[in-house]
Amino acid sequence: MTMSVLLMSLITPVRAKNTDLVPTYWTVEIDRLEGEVDLANLDYSSCPVQNGETCINGDTMLERSAASDVCGSLGFAAALFMAQKNGKDIFPVESRGKHDFLMPRTVLIDDTRRRRMARFGWSGKRWGFSFCWLGYGFLPNTRFVRPAR
Repeated sequence: MTMSVLLMSLITPVRAKNTDLVPTYWTVEIDRLEGEVDLANLDYSSCPVQNGETCINGDTMLERSAASDVCGSLGFAAALFMAQKNGKDIFPVESRGKHDFLMPRTVLIDDTRRRRMARFGWSGKRWGFSFCWLGYGFLPNTRFVRPAR
């Protein structure tokens, strides 16, 4: 691997307020940055829903993400979104239509006082970016992104 390729895969996420992704009238409740992340060395298999569970609530999902070394700040999501705009695959091809990827390190409060976080889901042509309400249940198709070990 050449130096230029290696450098292009390293990102340092920025604060949510610096991403231009926080909707108007929303506020940032939690914003835990990852530090430097190597996009070429990520694990996409971590599921917050454990064996025997059919669904978990948002608080349980956040607790499990905090206990793991997951990526997923809004700054990280912005970097993934930009990489996709530049023609890069940002998630495994085999996850298309199968998994949603959660970004739990940043929690926003929307204009109706609901807690939300970013997620990516396959739209049929690309990975769509949206904000999901933490009041929803999280199913076994959800995944965390974390550094590969």
